[in-house]
Amino acid sequence: MTRPIRHWILVAVLVSGCIAGTGDADLDSRLEDGEAYIWHLGHAGWLVRTSEHCLIFDYTGPIEDGALDSGTLSPELLSGQNVVLLISHAHGDHFKRHVLDLRERVKNLVVVMGWQEPRSGNVVVPAAGEWTEVSGAKVLTLHHDFDDIPEGFFLVRSGGLSIYHSGDHGTWSDPPQATFRSNIDRIAAAVERIDIAFISAFGTRARTGVLNQGDIYSIKSLEPRVTFPMHCVGCEQRYAAFAKEAESLGLPTTVGVTEAAGTFFHYRDGKLD
Repeated sequence: MTRPIRHWILVAVLVSGCIAGTGDADLDSRLEDGEAYIWHLGHAGWLVRTSEHCLIFDYTGPIEDGALDSGTLSPELLSGQNVVLLISHAHGDHFKRHVLDLRERVKNLVVVMGWQEPRSGNVVVPAAGEWTEVSGAKVLTLHHDFDDIPEGFFLVRSGGLSIYHSGDHGTWSDPPQATFRSNIDRIAAAVERIDIAFISAFGTRARTGVLNQGDIYSIKSLEPRVTFPMHCVGCEQRYAAFAKEAESLGLPTTVGVTEAAGTFFHYRDGKLD
């Protein structure tokens, strides 16, 4: 059994007080629809265990001797799981080619990529803007090229949950860049409500704050029940600042703040407990 880190922090936006962590959890636990176990895998990497799938987003760590409480994975850890490995784009902090080796070592694993990568072999690349069924999960992606490379982000439906992972989808401009706004609007229209949103915290161009206008637009439009800022290695203190700024702006979400890779969260009944 892999045990979670218990000293995680949660800042509840629009709710006063501090919510304590859960007890023991592992990938083999039985979950109800609408419930999820969430582990931070470092930087933009996350594992979300729903009642139906083990969803892995943008993992770049090792694939030997894995332990969830350190934010690492292994074939043994994933054995017996219905795994969907999602990779948003080719930047090295989101994609390491060795992670694809899990396909040969985990029986029920499908790789979904947000762009066509010719050297990656048998992977699923969803058509932009269309729901694609992958091992029983439904995946929607839209593409953008803000950094002059093909990039994607994911909206996934699994186990009664709608989960958004932004990849590098963001904007520093004020007002937010038009393509960015259009993409967020399409995501908002695709589902009734986002349960869990992973949003890259790029900050403001002037470095005057943590939330930029793109973050604010995303949260106001998507109204995720829970938001996890991400994309900071060695500057995780920005996540708590993100939560405080979101609270001061009255944004309609609860912000989960991770301290380090391996931090664990339990989502159910529309909130973290």
